[in-house]
Amino acid sequence: MARTPAWLSLDIEDPITMRSHRAAQWMCEEIASFGLTATCFLVAAKVREWERLGLRDVIEAVKQHDLHFHSTGHSFHPTISELSESLAAEDGAEMLWGWERPGWEEAERIMGGPLQHWNRTGGSWSPALARMLGKMGRATKSSAICHYQHRPRCWFGGGLNFGGGYGGLDGVYHNAEEFEPAFVRHKARADELLDAGVPYLGLFAGHPTRLVHRAFWDGVNFSEGRIRTPEDFENPEPITAEEEKVCRRNFRRTLEWMVGDDRFEIMGFSELVRLFNAQKSGCSRAGVEAICTRICEQGEVTFTDAFTAAEIMGLMLDYVTTPEAEMLYRRDIMSPENMGGREPGVSCTPGEALRTAAIVNAHVMASRVLPDVASLAGVEVSVATYFVALARAICMSKAGQDEAFSVTAPPPYPAIGDELAEAAATTITSWSIHRPTLDLSCIIRGTKLLSWTYKPAWTREELSRIDW
Repeated sequence: MARTPAWLSLDIEDPITMRSHRAAQWMCEEIASFGLTATCFLVAAKVREWERLGLRDVIEAVKQHDLHFHSTGHSFHPTISELSESLAAEDGAEMLWGWERPGWEEAERIMGGPLQHWNRTGGSWSPALARMLGKMGRATKSSAICHYQHRPRCWFGGGLNFGGGYGGLDGVYHNAEEFEPAFVRHKARADELLDAGVPYLGLFAGHPTRLVHRAFWDGVNFSEGRIRTPEDFENPEPITAEEEKVCRRNFRRTLEWMVGDDRFEIMGFSELVRLFNAQKSGCSRAGVEAICTRICEQGEVTFTDAFTAAEIMGLMLDYVTTPEAEMLYRRDIMSPENMGGREPGVSCTPGEALRTAAIVNAHVMASRVLPDVASLAGVEVSVATYFVALARAICMSKAGQDEAFSVTAPPPYPAIGDELAEAAATTITSWSIHRPTLDLSCIIRGTKLLSWTYKPAWTREELSRIDW
């Protein structure tokens, strides 16, 4: 029986306490002693402290594992969401990379190797971050739009997004009485997930800082938007030396369970990303016609198991503008930047809709972004309306029909956009670090628009069984 892929992750943050530096070291050494690879998400401010303090042994312990980025400053204000508060996804992506790039590159220099992917910091996320990582070809763990079981992994903004797994035991490792029932629940939860057939098992080793302190470093210093400088930092209360012995013993027990359970196989997050990064190269003309039939039935912007709505638009445009091509190839196309026209609908002939395809295609070819609007039968319509009209025109043309038809304007993005935006807003507002006055309107709007780039993610084997 094939084993379920699993990761074992550590969020290595807290640049303010020596206790947390050493906890990262011994956790990584313990995991390696069991022959396991940890997935380590590193905050640049933390790694800089290792170098400044000369903690070469900590760096060597951590660098033997699978290394990824956890932002430059994690909970220092402004957070990712705060930086993205008033920026569209595309503009925000450029700004965020300018903000994060020095930390990313410095962490790579200090660790002596590349950092691969990104883990969301606390509840901080934005469509601009998703777009930044999509442009870089990097995946996101614990993406705010993913739910571990309901919507575990997907493409969004051009990159892979994964739900983050289930919580660990870092708050009870040191407590002999509380650990026992928590460990039983933890293993039972793994049983439930494996029995339910999850595509991967997300196991959390813990936050090194939380294993050896009674509270989180950032909660003590940055809650509700509070800004503090190093001179003002308060250290979270540490556990006792005796409690740390209990903590280490229980951490080893957890690793023993992981090694002894043959239902799952622990691998680095990098390897998991490679498992799920398959995409269809394209679609036959018959496949495009089948997708168009579905769009006509639903009357709205649609994605499939193999193609985002934006990719489908590209396939339809190619279907019309290259009639000699039997195979039509997937293009990386981004969502429109605005919601588009406000028209109630449009009436046109199939020929009018088909002729507009060349103009829309020229825009997409030049920018790789869908236009906000299209001119159809003398009316400026949203790209969502044109999406449905073009699908109808393709179906009617194939059937030899040329009479005028009407399209009622659909929502300007796929229906899943509302669900994704709600998930993002819930995640962002639930993080205690964010200031209560954080304005999410731009982030919500951007998330809905970027749902044009949403589709499920599959392994190559799974994708081979999907037509379109």
